[in-house]
Amino acid sequence: MSRVYGITLAAVMAFGALASSASADGTIRRDVQVNYGDLNLNTEAGASMLLHRIDLAGVKACGGSPFLHPMYSLIADAVTNEFNKCHHDAVARAVATVRSPLLTQIYAEKGETSFQRFADR
Repeated sequence: MSRVYGITLAAVMAFGALASSASADGTIRRDVQVNYGDLNLNTEAGASMLLHRIDLAGVKACGGSPFLHPMYSLIADAVTNEFNKCHHDAVARAVATVRSPLLTQIYAEKGETSFQRFADR
């Protein structure tokens, strides 16, 4: 039985005209590799560490921070909302891809709001 040592976290943003490198349909896709071959996903520590890595990869894949977007000063709420949606979707898809019951449980227990870091700033 082979063990998967990494996943590719895919983030899709729909900034439309706001995105500097958007495709014809107004979306941007960024992929970030998350490695976890060094983690035991049958332990809370291992699953929590992978969730942390997925969270950081989600931030990276979605542009690093909405504050860095060139349109942030003009339409901060729209940029922040799009970042949060992108991040949430990317993290949720990555967690589902791993198919680890403990990882899924820890993600569910943390709640969606813990991953919306920029919503209330």
